[in-house]
Amino acid sequence: MFSQKLLRSGLFVVLALIAGLCIGCGCGDDDDDDDNDNPSIDDDADDDADDDVNDDVNDDVDDDVDDDVDDDVDDDVDDDTGPELVGLYLDHYTRAIPQTVAKTFTATAEWDDGSTTTTDDFVWESDDTGVLTVDQNGNATGVADGAATVSVTLQDMTDHADVIVGADVFFIDAVGDVLSSYDRITGAVADDYLAARDVIFEVPSSMAIWEGTAYVADSGAHATPDEEDGGLVLVDLFEKTTSTLEYAGLDNPWTIKIVEDAAFVTGQLSNNLAVVNLWDESAVLYDLTADCAPVDVEIVGEKAYVICSRYDSGTWTYGDPGQVAVVDFSADPVTVTPIDIPRINPQQAAVTPDGSSLYVVSTGDYFSAFGVVTEIDLATDTVAASFDLGNSPGPIVIAENGKAFIGDADALWADGYVYVVDTEDNTILRGAGDPVLFTGSAGIMDMAVSPFDGNIYIANWGTTQTSVMSPDDYSILNNPATNSPQGYCFWQ
Repeated sequence: MFSQKLLRSGLFVVLALIAGLCIGCGCGDDDDDDDNDNPSIDDDADDDADDDVNDDVNDDVDDDVDDDVDDDVDDDVDDDTGPELVGLYLDHYTRAIPQTVAKTFTATAEWDDGSTTTTDDFVWESDDTGVLTVDQNGNATGVADGAATVSVTLQDMTDHADVIVGADVFFIDAVGDVLSSYDRITGAVADDYLAARDVIFEVPSSMAIWEGTAYVADSGAHATPDEEDGGLVLVDLFEKTTSTLEYAGLDNPWTIKIVEDAAFVTGQLSNNLAVVNLWDESAVLYDLTADCAPVDVEIVGEKAYVICSRYDSGTWTYGDPGQVAVVDFSADPVTVTPIDIPRINPQQAAVTPDGSSLYVVSTGDYFSAFGVVTEIDLATDTVAASFDLGNSPGPIVIAENGKAFIGDADALWADGYVYVVDTEDNTILRGAGDPVLFTGSAGIMDMAVSPFDGNIYIANWGTTQTSVMSPDDYSILNNPATNSPQGYCFWQ
């Protein structure tokens, strides 16, 4: 009985399973139309196949495709929108551009992931296309003298720069004590750039331009009872207004050079070098050797090379030998190391285009010790060469072709001379016996190399001219009347 009951129960379960499988699958016939198939095997096999294909595989596909893939796509599209723009800046906020001349502005976009780009879809505009035009690559071209504003826009951010179309060469009228300008394209000279402001300097000696302001080292003005003698006169070239900066302890500022956003100013009587932060106008003063009497400075990397005339105003003599004081800002604390050079009274210096050498002109004492040029190897800060030029040269510039141009005067200070030296091998190309002659110039008072075209600007006080000379064949390209020029600056 027990076995019969068990058999009936088993058959009942099997039949129930077969019926349920057919109903669930919608099937009307036996599996595979085979009457001899074992129903339990067919059921199990079909169940497994159905479960795997219909349930498991479909579940996997649905989950992966519908959920996981869709989630990934949604995350990429909806959530990952890329970095956000957090800043937009122009490389210049003020520029001078002559008529017909094009200068390129560069915009930099800053993003919240720390990256920067300069090739985005910037939109450029000029607010006065009659004065200045700008294309969509940031190339601005002067059309007519005047002032205009260039703007650049990216997304919802805009930055702008002010532009003067006109003169881009500025200099000091050292006799009239005013600021003057020269337009290289039209040839126009403004003897008094500030228009009837009369004397604005006391004893101007050097000038540099930064972001639309001319900084003039004025060695004999603005003294107050609790401050030393001398300061900086600032001329806003847009507004044509002036202001002054004075620093206690900086006496008789003589030379100013600007590198990036720092001004380096020599204190001739205080024997120090001031480094001025042009953003906040704060200054740090560094003491030089006690008898340096600095008259020039060149900045190379993290070092300042200060030219020490070693002039003693009490005895009217020069310390022997001449010196160059090397101020190393990379040292902690900052160090000052003198380099002795062969001749007394060094006056000016210039760096070769590749930055490898500094050439220093020693004027001598004008009657018993005469001009010598010294080459200093900037890799070792040692004297590499020295050679005589004769007479009493003073100013020096080095053109992009590697030629050094050195100014001088004849014994009677009637004519001006320019000597030419090839810094490649220190060959004297035009020496004392065959200088480039400037008749009636009363000596070459100052020189500068134009960053626009590489030409040499030469100050001739006797003829009240600026001679613009080719550095290649020494031909005179122009002679604009410029009174008593010195301290040439080229505003870019």
